[in-house]
Amino acid sequence: MLVHPLRLACTGRTAGPSLYHLMEVLGRSRVLERLDRALARPELAG
Repeated sequence: MLVHPLRLACTGRTAGPSLYHLMEVLGRSRVLERLDRALARPELAG
């Protein structure tokens, strides 16, 4: 259930390549930065 919101937070898109491969390519720090940024936006976090 979290795949689409996580993909949106990481890439800004709701569809794309495997989320798990994408996160591996982006790297831990970049993924965490993007998740923090998405959670800081009330319209995405709620």
